[in-house]
Amino acid sequence: ALDDEFASEVSEFDTLDELKKDIRAKLTEAAEKSAETAVEEQLVEQVVESMEAEIPQCMVDRKTDEMLQEFDYRLQSQGLNLDLYMKYTGFSADTFKETYKEQALNQVKIRLALEEIVKLEKIEVTEEELNAEFEKMASAYSMDLEKIKELVPAEDIKLDLAVNKAIDLIKSSAEVSESAPEKKKAPAKKKAAAKEEKADEDGEKKAPAKKKTTKKKAEETKDAE
Repeated sequence: ALDDEFASEVSEFDTLDELKKDIRAKLTEAAEKSAETAVEEQLVEQVVESMEAEIPQCMVDRKTDEMLQEFDYRLQSQGLNLDLYMKYTGFSADTFKETYKEQALNQVKIRLALEEIVKLEKIEVTEEELNAEFEKMASAYSMDLEKIKELVPAEDIKLDLAVNKAIDLIKSSAEVSESAPEKKKAPAKKKAAAKEEKADEDGEKKAPAKKKTTKKKAEETKDAE
């Protein structure tokens, strides 16, 4: 039964109302984060679509290798590795790289675009922000702060933080509107031509009904990205 006793058994709350309130708050927070992420992705995609640049193939290849390595790490966390996975699935390294190729190219474009914004807008990262990020990493990986600083170049962290600031700049500069998703209109069905009716009492036939042409389906507008 959904009552206070149930709430106290499955959570840290004493009443069912408190549990419901907590669940509702968490769902709301998750939905807001998901919506914010979706907006960020759409804005960055618009930036990438408008950029003009020659992308070095070596950057795409390097990114593809990184994505393949990340996939290998995920497999290892499940007790597998890339070699075993390829053996079981019949995939090859080249097949995987081809699969990741388009995604890698898009990520390279995004990174280059954001780094260019950092340069043009003269976005900088303070020492306080840098140290805070190092401390965050040390806590996440349960490592000594000084060890983290030895392993991870400060300039790389600064650039990553600057890129995040570039995303914030894009969001603050964009005009974002809220709208409900458009429902697709069902295409109008063609009406079959009316069959000739039988001769009436006077022996006269009625003219067959003309076919009604279908209305052209309205072109769907793209959602604001």
